[in-house]
Amino acid sequence: MDSVEVGLENLINWQTVVFAITVYILVFLIRRIVEGIWKALVTNYYWNEIGLTVLPAIVGVTVAILFKSYPYPVHFTALGGRVMFGLGCGFFSGWAYAIVKAVVKKATGVDVDALGPGIAAVATQTVTTTVAVAKPDVPPSPVLDLKEPPGVATPKS
Repeated sequence: MDSVEVGLENLINWQTVVFAITVYILVFLIRRIVEGIWKALVTNYYWNEIGLTVLPAIVGVTVAILFKSYPYPVHFTALGGRVMFGLGCGFFSGWAYAIVKAVVKKATGVDVDALGPGIAAVATQTVTTTVAVAKPDVPPSPVLDLKEPPGVATPKS
């Protein structure tokens, strides 16, 4: 077996997938909390383009440093290896999220980032439509009149 194949088998395994999913979940929670407190960040260029790009890597490295007993792949058990593993999984997590977000938006037209705390407002904005209703020439009556308006024939059975 080729050494590259062995290296990929050691790197791409359940530990990597679980670690990347954990990073994604932590970044998602951090993002919701921060954007919930500072609402202006949702439209801030630097937060969206720089902060959210590096946040998964920062979270990945932090988790890798703090959790020494996690079952890291074979060559990533030392501190330097864990940092590189956290950095790689963090960037992979962010990259995978961007790909899934783009695919969902292209397939459904729904912006995944808009889903969350403000989902009711987003749903209301996208569902609300204006319907033109013809108003009758009959002036409104203070009493509810269930009879047909003048000039309308009632079908006979």
